[in-house]
Amino acid sequence: ACHGPGALHAEDPSIEANRPKVPSKMKASEASATCLECHSKGNQAFWMGSTHDARQVSCVDCHSVHGAKTERALLKAKSQLDTCYECHKDVRAETFKSSHHPIREGKIACADCHNPHGTTTDKMLKAESLNDLCYSCHAQYRGPFVWEHP
Repeated sequence: ACHGPGALHAEDPSIEANRPKVPSKMKASEASATCLECHSKGNQAFWMGSTHDARQVSCVDCHSVHGAKTERALLKAKSQLDTCYECHKDVRAETFKSSHHPIREGKIACADCHNPHGTTTDKMLKAESLNDLCYSCHAQYRGPFVWEHP
């Protein structure tokens, strides 16, 4: 299913249309379309038009069926963080500040807050708003407070 009509190619390999598709050698949109033929629901439902899609990142830039280094999500890098840090070097640098989310320490990962496959929110957040997302872990800051500051 990923590489095209194998039986037709076996019958007549000289026909160009029957040659196997190689997603890693295709345009990003074509490679992703191949994956989305089966993976278009759940977390991938908003891939089309997502930030990664718009920037010509394809599924095979992060995932590999044949050479995965992780069992879960079939990532090409050895971890989710390494996968994200391939492009998001500025975010990686932020984790080395004295005040940061415990990403480096392994207590949370990028996909705990963001859906890299797209959402309807800004920054691909997994919640309706940034506040809603933060309050899902930091409920003590939600308020209302008796002596609330402006």
